[in-house]
Amino acid sequence: MNFPVSSKLVFQNGKAHIQINGINVPPVVYGLSDIPASKTSTAQAQRNIANFAKAGVNLVQIDTDLRYCWLPSGKIDIATFQREIAGALKGNPEALVLVRLHLNPPVWWMDAHPEEMNMFWEGPGEALGEEERLIGRDFEKVRRVSLASRLWMAEGGDVLRRVLQELQGTEEGGHVVAIQVACGVYGEWHQWGCMKYSPDYSQSMLRRFREYLQEKYGDDDGLRSAWGRADVSIATAEIPPPERRLTGDDGAFRGCHRFAEKPDAFRCRGDFVLWESCEGELGAGGFGGVVLRVFLLHECALRDGRALGTA
Repeated sequence: MNFPVSSKLVFQNGKAHIQINGINVPPVVYGLSDIPASKTSTAQAQRNIANFAKAGVNLVQIDTDLRYCWLPSGKIDIATFQREIAGALKGNPEALVLVRLHLNPPVWWMDAHPEEMNMFWEGPGEALGEEERLIGRDFEKVRRVSLASRLWMAEGGDVLRRVLQELQGTEEGGHVVAIQVACGVYGEWHQWGCMKYSPDYSQSMLRRFREYLQEKYGDDDGLRSAWGRADVSIATAEIPPPERRLTGDDGAFRGCHRFAEKPDAFRCRGDFVLWESCEGELGAGGFGGVVLRVFLLHECALRDGRALGTA
């Protein structure tokens, strides 16, 4: 394999294939998780990577965080990112690396921008300070950025772009074939705490909700017709409270063709932009439509923009 690699997703005979340097590579991956024991610096991880390489599997997924690269000075530091890739290469010098990159902002950024945080119906999340393993508390009522925050998207997107551009010029970056952007519960774009609590009622999400309604309906008449309410307007619409959003019109069923307020709330919160962050041929993606059945006991915004209760 020649490095640096170029990669893309291609469709042949109705099937998706990972194509690296023009060659189709079977999508069999040795995936490391976010727990400290799964870091590529551990002997166990390197041994497993080497064993998979002996079996012909060179695709390795690593798990890391953008927050380690995002400095208060405005500069970036990709050393942690490079070390994680380098650990994989120690186990297999021919490793082809897929990066699951969590986009959570660092603690200092959250401290500086409390207005950009997710707001639960039950109140603000608890600030825990630095967390080594972020996703372990994602279902709890803890402080997390609103997935509708424009400032986070703008500043985090700029950091991501610069990080990937700098990484592409390194030996480690030459082994990266794809970036999987991750945020929300478990990095899968579910709304924070959505199994136990009711997100997101922040001003960022309210602004995005009203923008969504404007984009979808165009004017107040369209909104009133869809929602079956004469007292609502795009400029004053509120995100439905939990008791109204989670209650069906007929048992568990929702009359989405007549009363669109509920599905609009779900659709809006599942409609997020995949950031454009790097030049050249580098794959990028995120989880789409992932939902655990148990979530249906409460709620979850789907990443692909479809609403629960609709076809």
